[in-house]
Amino acid sequence: MENRKVKILLVDDNKTNLELMKILIEDEGYIVVTAFNASDCMRKLKRDQFDLVITDFLMPAGKNGIELTEEIKKKYPQLEIMIMTAYGDVENAVKAVKLGAFDFIQRPIDNEILLFKIKKALEKKILTSELEKMKKIFRDDIENQYKIIGNSFLIRSIIEKLKVISAADSTVMITGESGVGKELFARMIHNLSSRRHHHFVAINAGAIPQNLLESELFGYKKGAFTGAYADKKGLFEEGDRGTVFLDEIGELDPAFQVKLLRVIQEGEIRPVGANKSIKVDVRIVAATNRNLKKAVETKEFREDLYYRLNVIPLEIPPLRERKEDIPLLANYFLAKYSERYKKNIQNISDSAMSALIKHSWKGNVRELENVIERGVILNHTPILEFSSLPPELTKKMNQEEKIILTYKQEKEKFDREYITKLLEYTKGNMKKAAETADKHRTDLYDMIKKYQIDVDAFRD
Repeated sequence: MENRKVKILLVDDNKTNLELMKILIEDEGYIVVTAFNASDCMRKLKRDQFDLVITDFLMPAGKNGIELTEEIKKKYPQLEIMIMTAYGDVENAVKAVKLGAFDFIQRPIDNEILLFKIKKALEKKILTSELEKMKKIFRDDIENQYKIIGNSFLIRSIIEKLKVISAADSTVMITGESGVGKELFARMIHNLSSRRHHHFVAINAGAIPQNLLESELFGYKKGAFTGAYADKKGLFEEGDRGTVFLDEIGELDPAFQVKLLRVIQEGEIRPVGANKSIKVDVRIVAATNRNLKKAVETKEFREDLYYRLNVIPLEIPPLRERKEDIPLLANYFLAKYSERYKKNIQNISDSAMSALIKHSWKGNVRELENVIERGVILNHTPILEFSSLPPELTKKMNQEEKIILTYKQEKEKFDREYITKLLEYTKGNMKKAAETADKHRTDLYDMIKKYQIDVDAFRD
């Protein structure tokens, strides 16, 4: 969000205050519109789109800051609000924050603090907007459910290649380490192809016992073997006119490799116990994390089948070779699991993101997803903290970075950790927390607000 595009609505019944603040804020490059009371504010919100409302708490005519905050949040829930208040009205300003206002600022107003808080309010709006975009992915249709996340040159190149591959109907061999998301790329090939209105059937050849492969993939007739009480369609027949994804293709035994070769060459299968073959029209996309060329040389994999499957090769790079995709993927999984576990986690802290980027990710995208899911479950604040990451990431960072923080950074780190432990101990009871910490409750609220800690997360 660039400053010149940001629009702020300033509400105050004192025209002199309005003009002075308008000049100050406009000097930072923001567009400022003024309103003299709550009614004027609501009229202008109806006519135009704003990013932030800054309103005085006490206005003689009409609604006060709490009532105005409540009305704005009801009609425009994504809009950020900041309250200006006199020293004696702090308690009421805190109430407005509880109703959804971003923050409050006390009069007489410190210009630097005001501009800093405006910047922070707008940053929060951007983060909230990005989180909503991520959440929308999970409410969209099937094509979006299997969206490939990444903006690195490697991923953009693969996506362009997928568009070309999808237009053809040849077999595809996807290679890459475990956890890179080979099935996701296979699904995208299917979703972009003319077969997308028919089934995508995923088969893990390594997970099905070899003695059951034929009956599972080709089906069987009634009485073909003990327990075959009725005819059953195989997975290839289920995928007729669609796409069959064969994962772990290198695990197939030599006898079944011959039968698969026949399916590719003849376009037909023979169910176990059947007298005749059945025609099937499927596109086969195979995948492996093994070196099949080497398996061909050692006679573990048929050469003719290898070349039939490897018409269009597609290699997926490991996550460590495209680290610029990690922030996008991490935020995608953050949105996914925040929604699943009903957590209000809006962003990832700088130290946590740094640890994610530096990790080697031997388990690739699957490992990253597991780490973020674990972090969301354990985290208690609107920011996914470094401390919520598993030891294999945090220990490495602690060993690598022997950095002495500034006094202010160390103090903030201590304050955040202390408040988190305090709220855990008191189970979110603010009165007990203030007494335990020997602090005024208002001061404790200020610190909780500063560090964006969700008190409700600690309550039973």
